[in-house]
Amino acid sequence: MESFDLKELRSKEVDFLVESLYKPARVHISDGRVFEGYFTCIDDQANLIISEAMEYSKDISRQVGLIMIPKKFIQKFELSEDDYI
Repeated sequence: MESFDLKELRSKEVDFLVESLYKPARVHISDGRVFEGYFTCIDDQANLIISEAMEYSKDISRQVGLIMIPKKFIQKFELSEDDYI
């Protein structure tokens, strides 16, 4: 059986995503809404999962908790260097 080091197989992009997990994030989507929460997961199709999310739309804001945002709706994805939102 062949063995290999998984760290050697990881790309810079994957390393960036792993280091970015659980950091505060802001996601702008195509209908104008903005979600803020913690970057929790991304799948192989680039759909995002944001935890503890707040939704902002025009004059309304509401807590939505855990949300999956499909890649096709994402216009901008921002990460904060701060540990908290």
